[in-house]
Amino acid sequence: MRKNDYRDRKDYKSDFNAKDNKKNFKSDERVKEPFQKDIIYGKNPVFEALESGSSVIKVFTCDPKISSELKDNKIDVVLLSKDKFFNTYGSNCQNVVAQIKDFEYYDIDRFLKQNYENSLVLVLDHIEDVGNLGAMLRSAEVFGVDLVIIPDKRSAEINAVAWKTSAGAVNHVKISKVNNLKNALEKLKEKGYWIYGGEADSSENIYNIDFDQKTVLVIGSEGKGISRLIRESLDFDFFIPMYGKLNSLNASVACGVTLSEIRRKIEIKR
Repeated sequence: MRKNDYRDRKDYKSDFNAKDNKKNFKSDERVKEPFQKDIIYGKNPVFEALESGSSVIKVFTCDPKISSELKDNKIDVVLLSKDKFFNTYGSNCQNVVAQIKDFEYYDIDRFLKQNYENSLVLVLDHIEDVGNLGAMLRSAEVFGVDLVIIPDKRSAEINAVAWKTSAGAVNHVKISKVNNLKNALEKLKEKGYWIYGGEADSSENIYNIDFDQKTVLVIGSEGKGISRLIRESLDFDFFIPMYGKLNSLNASVACGVTLSEIRRKIEIKR
C-alpha cells in the first residue's frame, strides 16, 4: 500500500515536526566545535580508531599511563607536559588526542554491486548539526545499518566532533557522500529497496508500517524536515506517536527510535 492510500491519521502528537517546531532541533549547546578537523579527542574515540585500523597518524597525550598502554602500537606517541597539552588541545579531551588522515568515504557504486537480501540504509537529508550527525551514526552502528548516505553540500562533515559524539561508530559504519541524494535513492530503488521517511503530516503510525527487508530510511534536516525533491521519492511515510506533553524529539533521537523499530520488524521476517 503506497503512502497515498493510508488511513486517516489518529489523534496522536507526532515527531518529525521540524517545520512547526524548529527550536526543538537546535544544536546541543554542550557540543562545541573548536576542534581541529584532523584531530579526534578522548580516550574511547582514540582507542576505537586504533583498534579498528583507522588512519591514525600520531597520538598526543600528557598521561604516562596512556603512553605506556600505547607503546606496543606501531603509532608515533608523543608525551607532552600537561601545560603544553592543555594549552594546545584544552582540558576536555581525557588527556589524549590523535591526529588522523582525512576520512575516507565509501563508494556508493561499490555498495550497489553487492547483493543484499536483507539490508538497511540510512539517508541523512542535509543534517547540519555535527552533534546530531555523530549521534545518528552511533545509532546506525548499533542497529546494523549497512550504509549511511550524506550529501556533499549543506551537511555536517565527519570531523572531530562527529568522531566523539558517535562514540567511535564512524570506524564501523560505511558512509557515502554523494552530490545528488535523489539520484542515489533512485539507484537504490533499482536494486529493490523501498524508501521510507518520517513526516509530520503523515497519516500512518510507524508501528503500523510493514518495513521491507531492503529498507532505506530518510531522516530530514533540523528545522526543515525532508526536502521536497526527496519527499517525492518516498514510497511510504509515517509519524512517531507521542504520548507526553512535548510534541517532538531531537532529530537524532527520532532516528534512533525509528531504526530500532525497523530492525525489529526486519528481524521478525527472517
